Amino acid sequence: MVFTPHKRTSLRERVLRDLRAAILRGALPAGERIYEGKIAEQMDVSRAPVREALMALQQEGLVTRIPNKGVFVARLTKAELSEFYTLRSVLEEFAMELAINEATEADIERLRERLRVMAEAAEERDKAAVFEADVGFHRALVQASHHTLLLHFWRQVQNLLHVQYVTLFQVMYPLSEDIVARHQLLLDALLSGDPTEARSAVREHIVTAGERLIQEGRDHELFT
Repeated sequence: MVFTPHKRTSLRERVLRDLRAAILRGALPAGERIYEGKIAEQMDVSRAPVREALMALQQEGLVTRIPNKGVFVARLTKAELSEFYTLRSVLEEFAMELAINEATEADIERLRERLRVMAEAAEERDKAAVFEADVGFHRALVQASHHTLLLHFWRQVQNLLHVQYVTLFQVMYPLSEDIVARHQLLLDALLSGDPTEARSAVREHIVTAGERLIQEGRDHELFT
């Protein structure tokens, strides 16, 4: 059973929280149909809060509603995935430029800690842990911009990409030997204080990651 019964307090918020978490951790994988009644039964709630939660998730882009078919966990096409990586690059380039002036010592230490965790996980060939450290590093980079609205939009984009990763990451998240070094280059670019160099480093990093992911998807025939 994916879900557990709830007490009947703050149902909409709790159902929304648990549904979102289930999608982001891959318990409800990309492309899977979501049955409102089944979820309501597992959570021991009526259909109303589940329906409201699904509407909220649709606004977030985590689920899609197809007329006469139902609600499905969002699954990006090859073209959409490319667009999301392009958008993510723009957001993180801006974040990097801001972080050059706004990042605190605590922000820098948070990035270094993510790199340490990533290096340990890579040495142990723990792909899931490397993936989490990767996401954590980029989140910390955007947080270092101290731009609240930018972080909000980045999270929306990242959540959609995250769904694709956790669903298919065993084949679509190559554990390359240089993954730690590639992220170290981003930290070095931030510390250089050169906005042009820093933006270029982010652009190359994210575009390359997107191209690798899309190629893996093609190789494994994961796109229609």
